[in-house]
Amino acid sequence: MVRLWIDPKIAKYFKRKKISPNQHLDENTDGSLDITLHITSAMEIAPLVLMWIPNVVVLEPKDLREFIQAQTQSYVQRVQEIS
Repeated sequence: MVRLWIDPKIAKYFKRKKISPNQHLDENTDGSLDITLHITSAMEIAPLVLMWIPNVVVLEPKDLREFIQAQTQSYVQRVQEIS
């Protein structure tokens, strides 16, 4: 299971286009979304999360959240090295 938080700025996109046929979407009072997906591998969703940073946050599972954090930290470090 994967749980994502979606920023209100882009919530409209995720309401229109499903990530997965078995997703469950909850809209929060601030307009943000919580999406729960049942997928075979959490890594199936990683490219989508990376594409939408900082407007998508992995709530669960912890290992996917840590993977995304490591990828973004690696990117920032690489940019600093090149600049």
